[in-house]
Amino acid sequence: MPETRHALLSDDQLRNRFMNLELPTWENGDDFSHFVTRLVWSLPLREPSPVDSRRLMQMLVGRTGGITLGTCKAIERAAIRAIRSGTERLDYQAFEHEEVWDGIEAPVIMGGHRRKSRRG
Repeated sequence: MPETRHALLSDDQLRNRFMNLELPTWENGDDFSHFVTRLVWSLPLREPSPVDSRRLMQMLVGRTGGITLGTCKAIERAAIRAIRSGTERLDYQAFEHEEVWDGIEAPVIMGGHRRKSRRG
């Protein structure tokens, strides 16, 4: 969020209190799969959730641009929907509903290249 960074860096007191740290984006790979699996395990779902499929990982990285916040929001929304619907599990179909993705957009890729990730 450029606005937040600018606000923090333009004030001496704030700049001294916070570290400017940018997380690299996720790539589809083992690290991302482990992250998603562990996050889903922490949710109060009653049924096993087969979220480690390659197809679902591609969807998550593609729709979020590999950004952690977008991934977490999508998983949270899909879990809430699963609990409310009574399915109590996450799978590929749980992420096919557009309300899961409302407001979550992959970043625009400038010059055809996305920033290189250190993960995945």
